[in-house]
Amino acid sequence: MCRLPKTGGLTDGNAQWFLQAGKTTSQVSDDESSAYQLGVRLPLHPQYELYAGLANADDVSAFELGNNWTADLGGVGNLAISASVFRNDDGGKGDMQQANWSNPGWPTLGFYRTNSDGDACTTDSRESYNALSCYESISATVSQNFVGWNMMLGYTRTQNNTDDSLRWDKQQSFENNYLRQTTAQSISETVQLSASRAFVMRDWILSTSVGVFHRNDNGGDNDDNGLYLSFSLSDTPTMDSNNNSHSTNVSTDYRYSEQDGDQTSWQLSHTFYNDSFSHKELGVTVGGLNTDTINSAVNGRWDGQYGNVYATVSDSYDRKNHDHLSAFTGTYSSTLAVSRYGVNLGASGTDDLLGAVLVDVKGFSEQDEESQDLQLEARVAGSRTLQLGQSDSVLFPYPGFQSGFVEVNDSSQGNQQGTTNIINGAGNRELMLLPGKLRYREVSASFNYNYIGRLLLPAAVKKFPIVGLNSAMLLVAEDGGFTLEINGSEKELYLLSGQQFLKCPLSVVKKRASIRYSGDVTCSVVTYSQLPESIQVQAQLKQPKLRGNVQTAQREVAP
Repeated sequence: MCRLPKTGGLTDGNAQWFLQAGKTTSQVSDDESSAYQLGVRLPLHPQYELYAGLANADDVSAFELGNNWTADLGGVGNLAISASVFRNDDGGKGDMQQANWSNPGWPTLGFYRTNSDGDACTTDSRESYNALSCYESISATVSQNFVGWNMMLGYTRTQNNTDDSLRWDKQQSFENNYLRQTTAQSISETVQLSASRAFVMRDWILSTSVGVFHRNDNGGDNDDNGLYLSFSLSDTPTMDSNNNSHSTNVSTDYRYSEQDGDQTSWQLSHTFYNDSFSHKELGVTVGGLNTDTINSAVNGRWDGQYGNVYATVSDSYDRKNHDHLSAFTGTYSSTLAVSRYGVNLGASGTDDLLGAVLVDVKGFSEQDEESQDLQLEARVAGSRTLQLGQSDSVLFPYPGFQSGFVEVNDSSQGNQQGTTNIINGAGNRELMLLPGKLRYREVSASFNYNYIGRLLLPAAVKKFPIVGLNSAMLLVAEDGGFTLEINGSEKELYLLSGQQFLKCPLSVVKKRASIRYSGDVTCSVVTYSQLPESIQVQAQLKQPKLRGNVQTAQREVAP
């Protein structure tokens, strides 16, 4: 499928257009046919726009033309009007009109009409599930806020224009009747008055709704009158320091109509949540219908790095027949990417045209492999932040043709045993992908521990500057007190002082948060050959740089 999008704001003066073309496939045959659709939106005025669309599928072409007009009438209020017409070469046609008016302090008025007609309205051969319905629907509403209540008066009229030959046939099976109408040439009219309001009580919200209605249906047996009343009490989830939260909901609903009698339903539910780098839910629900049925369910959900899992165990108990109906449902969805970087599994995507971003933590040296404390955070626009450790990778599904970003940072909630240093791949970078494309982001980092203590140095080296050979940061005071940041896998600190090499074993006497207290650390002189190979390389690099400082120090201590 090929899509060439060009978009702009609805009222920013920019034209919008899109083009999509491809092949349609059938689940019951190998037949393929070409399909395309294109559309354009032209803002002819800041308050008026014209739009048109053309599509072809299964050798049937369709066209739609419409316009939107919004007007600020000053003290008279705001008016919005929309209208459109539709035609296809298979006998289908339709039109739509919509108008809304509002003014502060006045009732809000709304009107909507839609009409649909097609060749299938006058024939028995309705083989297509996509055949246009044959009806006209008109609705009008008046709404107003009154002493805190949202009042609404609505009228709906629906006329079914299907011929009698397409009516429901009791002699036929359900499958043969599926596309037929239950009534033909019928008119249904409904008038409804409702009021709703929400009350806030600290962390709780009480929602109430009450309404009455009258329905006149010439396709049914009798007119109908009724009322309904509903209450819902729920609390607002508050997340604690561990990203845990919970919510409770209690609701009841009462409905009465002259034709169907009364019906009362109730439900109580409680759900636990955890949002530490993935979303997890565990909920329990109990409810019932009148006094005849009791329903219960336990459901769980986990939206993780490798996909989304949802499962429900439910039971419905019929008290009249003493019968249980139990069920289990479960789903798993994820994103699979196969590329030169291997086979990767990611979270579930929500778009049909997907690309993906692969964030891969690499670049560790052998001495880092024993450290498991490094933690990073990665996310793309519209996704949840995920945590990565050493040698981890994460696949983010990403909608095609959408601009966004991919971001990698130190973990804000990760391990607090030390300091993570991202060497390559950190920061925020712009992102836009074509469907089926993969963006690769390699990240290299190291993990350092923080030490404090006092170095006990041989007297012969105290007069020279001290340089750490395997430290990321080293500060040494005159009395030997030191602050050190060093790779997490290192157990010994190597120093260069003048022409002498020193070895200082590191131990942990006390630890608080990410700081390790080593106490007094005795450093001993070692030869160059006794240094590990990696330290010898650092010594060769730092000795020439230090030579000038050593000579300066020697002159300062000379008699």
